[in-house]
Amino acid sequence: MRLLRVTNLSLRMQLIGMAFIILFVALSSAGIALYFLERDQARQELTQELSSLAQLLGNRSSAAIVFLDDATANENLTALKGLTQINAACLYDIDDQLFASYINADPSPGNNSDPCAKVARFNQPTLVGHDDVVQVEVAVFARDTRVGHLRITSSENPLAARMFSRTISFAIAFSIALLVSILIAFRLQAAIIEPIAKVRDVATAVIDSGDYALRAPELGKHEVGRLANAFNAMLATISIQNQSLAESEAYSRRLFHDSPIAQLVFDAEHGICLDCNQAAVMEVGLTRHEELIDKAMNDISAKIQLNGIDTATAFKDFYAQIKNKNVLATEWRFQRNDGVIWDGWMHVLVFYLGERQMLHISVQNITKRKQAEEALFKLNLDLENRVEARTNELAGTNLALRKALSSLQQTQSELLQKEKLASLGALVAGIAHELNTPLGTSVLVATTFQDVLHSLMHDVEAKTLSKSRTIAMLERLDSGSSVLLRNLGRAAELIVTFKQVAVDQTSEHRRTFDLAQTIKHIIETLQPQFKKTAHSVQIDIPSDIKMDSFPGPLGQVITNLVLNALAHAFETVNTGVIRVSATCIEHGFVRLTVTDNGSGIPAENLPRLFDPFFTTKLGQGGSGLGLHIAYNIVTATLGGKISAMSSLGEGAIFVLDLPLIAPTADTRDFIE
Repeated sequence: MRLLRVTNLSLRMQLIGMAFIILFVALSSAGIALYFLERDQARQELTQELSSLAQLLGNRSSAAIVFLDDATANENLTALKGLTQINAACLYDIDDQLFASYINADPSPGNNSDPCAKVARFNQPTLVGHDDVVQVEVAVFARDTRVGHLRITSSENPLAARMFSRTISFAIAFSIALLVSILIAFRLQAAIIEPIAKVRDVATAVIDSGDYALRAPELGKHEVGRLANAFNAMLATISIQNQSLAESEAYSRRLFHDSPIAQLVFDAEHGICLDCNQAAVMEVGLTRHEELIDKAMNDISAKIQLNGIDTATAFKDFYAQIKNKNVLATEWRFQRNDGVIWDGWMHVLVFYLGERQMLHISVQNITKRKQAEEALFKLNLDLENRVEARTNELAGTNLALRKALSSLQQTQSELLQKEKLASLGALVAGIAHELNTPLGTSVLVATTFQDVLHSLMHDVEAKTLSKSRTIAMLERLDSGSSVLLRNLGRAAELIVTFKQVAVDQTSEHRRTFDLAQTIKHIIETLQPQFKKTAHSVQIDIPSDIKMDSFPGPLGQVITNLVLNALAHAFETVNTGVIRVSATCIEHGFVRLTVTDNGSGIPAENLPRLFDPFFTTKLGQGGSGLGLHIAYNIVTATLGGKISAMSSLGEGAIFVLDLPLIAPTADTRDFIE
């Protein structure tokens, strides 16, 4: 009878009840197990706490036992008074006699016996009395010698309070879990019952409406889902014919009646229109579909086609062609109902309706497109004429530009050559100025020699030459010869120096040279430029820097930088100093710097310093090529880098990073 009442319940209620019972049993079992586990853990924690406390009190009380100071021992044990979890603490001496004790004034319920009455030795903490009381005993040592032992007995209150708190927490958790289980049960029944209800609702809707296009939703791959799939397959089998007809109708309407392209269906045998869409009605200038039905091709076409043949003959020829091909596209001239003629692109397809041959004709109005093509053709022709005229004009302009460029390149080459000759001119001026002093002195000494010789010859002829006068004249000649030799030697030395510098600056021969000596010779050739000013050049280069490079191009760079500083840096400086220094840096490079204490370079001019023809003294003799030449020589011939830094009022610094061994021509090409 009870089983019968259960089966009479709905499937939803049965599922909820079963889920509730299963979850209740599972949660109850888990709760009981957790209760006992929690109780064991609480006892273990209390035991560890009492053991640590006993060990601490034992260490503090060892001295009291040794010195029989029971007052101190009782004071140590009385310190446990604030700990509610301690019921008693008993301290015994080496003879197991009670030495000091502390007993809680409010003992645990059911534990009125004297906890210090019985002496026992425990190797580990022990539960005594009942399950909620823990008792531990530890030995008391003084300098590694046991002098007694200490026993601590807990009250049952800590365990009972903790277990009561855990029981309340578990009850709350159990209630929440039970509530959640009920919600899960409802969700579970919804996951099973609701899909079946959905299938039932679809079946009812199909019966009521007769619409076999209805489908049960996708319910998954379980049994109910497979039932729904089978139900849908049954509905699909029943509705396949109705669906096919509906799709065919929609397809036909979409492609034919709703198409924006004019479409007509003609009876091929009688040549009359059987059907058309609204686009065709509008193209022929009518308003209603019925007005176009039963009209012949001649009724909507112009009398004469594009090839000059009348429409009736053209259509016969057209029909003869299409019978062999079944499809044909051609241009056709139509006439609207209001007499307006328009051109269309006609595409004809042959098909059969039973035994009846039919023509499907689609027409696209191309009148505007043809007008646009004609206009585009005229525009293209006009553009071609304009492009040709513009091309001729640009050709003339390009020719003029090429001539101007060639002239500019030739002018630039001439200016570069003049700049090099100007540098050589400065060298020649230096040679002339430096040689002038020793050679002038030599001429003066030679003239003096001539005067002395004439005087000596006169005295010899007059026979008035005395010994003292002869000695004086010889001493004068000896002194003069020393001066003459010294000045001629200086001239010879200058000529050798200037010759080497001249050879270097007029050629680009590579050789090994001492950097300090080469720079010194270059600066010597520039000294005449400075003798008319209050400015000077200082050289600070170690004597051990050897370079395998091109001294001529290097000298031209130094000359350009020094003369550039002399020309531009000291306009507002009375006494200027140009300092040329060098130091070796890593990776086989030497850093050569040319520094001045002049007025500096404006920030806006720094990026353009090495541009060709850039000068701040345009029209005052400056060509603007000096620094450009220096840049090209440093980067191309010497294989290095050059940069400039400056601030207004603080002078300028030109930095050259040059390899000690200049790259070869192939290497320079690769670097470039």
